[in-house]
Amino acid sequence: MPELPEVETIKNELTPYIVGQCITDVSLFWEKMVRRPSVEEFRSRLIGQEITGIARRGKYFIFGLTSDEVLIIHLKMTGSLLLKSDSAEPDKYVRAILHLDKGTALHFRDPRKFGAMWLVEGRNAVVGKLGPEPL
Repeated sequence: MPELPEVETIKNELTPYIVGQCITDVSLFWEKMVRRPSVEEFRSRLIGQEITGIARRGKYFIFGLTSDEVLIIHLKMTGSLLLKSDSAEPDKYVRAILHLDKGTALHFRDPRKFGAMWLVEGRNAVVGKLGPEPL
């Protein structure tokens, strides 16, 4: 299970590569990981958005978007985020791919299928009830 220091490291490593990139397409191979909104709305509202920043709250990744919405991702027990070439074939455990405009793609790999994603107006809809930030 990725713990808080690993989540912080992943955030720090992804930031210089994906902030400023536009989401050109979304591939979902396990639709149940999208918790909010519907899968169709999730895809249509994400496509065309630019990633303006990445933050972390607890073990949640919070991706700022140009629409003032946020994409929230939780890796749960076995999830990982991998930056790949957009032409790279996903392995059998990749559950979602965010295709980006500079020939790259963010693969959400999750063998146990516990990971989750939300697209919401504000972060508090998902992480608002978390306790004090430990770091």
